[in-house]
Amino acid sequence: MKPSVKDFLTSIADGAPVKYIGSGTDSDAFVVGEYVYRFPHNAATFAQYTRESQICNLARDAVSVALPEIEVCKKSGFEYSKHKMIVGKKWRWHMFSWRPIKQARLADSIARFFAELHGVDISDFSGRVTGADNFKYVDIKKIIPEISPFMSARTLRFFVKKYNSIVNARVPKGDMVLCHMGLKGLNSVVDNTGRLVGVFDFGNAGVHERWRDLGVIFTGKNRRLYKMVRRRYCKYAGVKYRRHRIEDLASVEHFAEKRWLNPDGTLRKLSDDRIKRYLAHALALFYHMPMWFRRVLYIKMSIHTYLHRK
Repeated sequence: MKPSVKDFLTSIADGAPVKYIGSGTDSDAFVVGEYVYRFPHNAATFAQYTRESQICNLARDAVSVALPEIEVCKKSGFEYSKHKMIVGKKWRWHMFSWRPIKQARLADSIARFFAELHGVDISDFSGRVTGADNFKYVDIKKIIPEISPFMSARTLRFFVKKYNSIVNARVPKGDMVLCHMGLKGLNSVVDNTGRLVGVFDFGNAGVHERWRDLGVIFTGKNRRLYKMVRRRYCKYAGVKYRRHRIEDLASVEHFAEKRWLNPDGTLRKLSDDRIKRYLAHALALFYHMPMWFRRVLYIKMSIHTYLHRK
């Protein structure tokens, strides 16, 4: 019988403690001594570990923060990746709200990291990075059966039209850059002064529209931090701010293909609560409403579903 993951890690730990740190969409993660081990939920995720390692190697010399040196391993019937932990402290969107100097340092270092990452030479990206892009938008036609119970026919038509206009918009060639696609406090660390010193989890990274990285910061709900990051980023990257494009991309953040579909293309079984939260987030931004309005939309969808299921 194949041993459990924890038994396997204990056998190679040389006495170091084995600590389970969580499960994401794609992997289970453990800490063993000073190393992080990730075990994929499927073969497609394991293939992405190699891609992630290659992206980190491509970007490492261009950025001023630490990136993981990922090893992709097969041993004793297990497939996994390992990398040395990056030293620093986890942070949250509002962690420095009442510490303006530290918040300014965090904003400046995030903006600088984005500008450096977006400046990486991608002319030979396909030659240096293998594997498929792990962050595609889902084809809206495939998930209409999942989302239609929560909206009227009129709202659904509006949603589909707006969604397609965003994901199929023409992107200027200069805006296609190497993006992280998910920077937050769970996959980066700061030092005691508040500056970003390490970034990991490049599983969604690839060549995308630059504003998608800014869209993630926009959805962090700390508007002051977002504005500081945005201003400094435009200064460091030498680009003009595109407010509406950032907000549009933030609105469809939860519609990545891998959130809705299994690796074989079949629909994932998402809870009603999660689908309503995803839709409420998108519709609030589609309607240019404040983010607290998401709760109103969530309740409206709950009532609509209740009335139409009776």
